[in-house]
Amino acid sequence: MHLVQQLNNAALWSHPNPSQCPCGGRGWLLSDYDTWHACNVHGRTPYPEDEEGHEDFDWEAHDLRIHRRAYRTFQEASGLDRVAFRAEVMRRVEAGATPSQIVNAANEVAHERTQRAEDEEARRCGYSCAMEMRMEEWAEEERMERMGYGGGY
Repeated sequence: MHLVQQLNNAALWSHPNPSQCPCGGRGWLLSDYDTWHACNVHGRTPYPEDEEGHEDFDWEAHDLRIHRRAYRTFQEASGLDRVAFRAEVMRRVEAGATPSQIVNAANEVAHERTQRAEDEEARRCGYSCAMEMRMEEWAEEERMERMGYGGGY
């Protein structure tokens, strides 16, 4: 797939956490091709080169909305109920934390819980961790490709 096609498919590069998304939560990524690419996660913002619409756009409401959406995404991914997830997140941040800091902590909680679940699944399958299991899967794919059974990407 050509790089421009990848950039036009924001699902390949976007991230729910605005601080980790290449668009920075602003809804647009400026590529090395000097082209703006819409972010499907943080979109619905004025086009960066339009002169109209920026002064009327409520950036504060947008920031709050995308941080809330990211928090909910991470809470769902963690598998914890709302109360347990909030307690775990708040243990990681100081009082008066910004929405960005709270979302970063939520991201960590979700990542750690997901990683733990993947490691447990790998151990049930006889591996030491999820990475070992993934490496074995990749090696099997390579063997299949070399033998002519691979499905070209």
